[in-house]
Amino acid sequence: MESQNINKRSNWLLVDAILGPMNAGDFGAVSNGAFAALADRVRAAIESADPSILGDVTEGTEALVRDMFKAAPAATRKAIQGHGVDPATFAAYLLGQASFAQLLAARVQDRRPSAEFMSTFSDERFSGYLRALLREPMNGTRLQEEIGEQDATVSRKMARLRQLGIVTARKEGTRVVNALTPAARAMADHLKLSPLPEGTALPTKREKLIEGRKENLPAQYHSLLQFGGR
Repeated sequence: MESQNINKRSNWLLVDAILGPMNAGDFGAVSNGAFAALADRVRAAIESADPSILGDVTEGTEALVRDMFKAAPAATRKAIQGHGVDPATFAAYLLGQASFAQLLAARVQDRRPSAEFMSTFSDERFSGYLRALLREPMNGTRLQEEIGEQDATVSRKMARLRQLGIVTARKEGTRVVNALTPAARAMADHLKLSPLPEGTALPTKREKLIEGRKENLPAQYHSLLQFGGR
């Protein structure tokens, strides 16, 4: 079975839950939960920063539909093809399409960005990371070099960004590469966030502190403060 081959590669165990009863002619035994799981797979693939995952899921669902078509009764196949089918059967086919679209939309809605997701984009602690990853995916060592923070700090912040659904991570050999999720890229685009230019030195905490003190002093003392802060 074509979809079985594809989905073994993708570890889609839910295929048997759908095709098994259909191939046996027991269509009522197909669980609604199987299609909920399918919707979750599609939703996760859409959100993934790795395009190969979405391609794999697209290929898998196309093969699943072909196998379901072969196992379906003749009247259902006619409804899909639009050939002389009675209105009730065709209406059931259309309702099935609309139901799955609604199920997928509900699954995506459950994963909608939280208030913290959105507020992170204006949080100074994370802005450098977001702008760096907006330019390109990076591993932890590269982020250390770009942002100028310690390894433990980078790891902690990446873990938080992954938890919020802003960053996704994938393994490339022994390295873990961080990338913005599609939802995060869409938010950055909406906020007109610009990528961090390569080679840009972000201000250190000490430099930020000195700059803040300057704002509260007359201009003639600025150079003195800078000298004393170095």
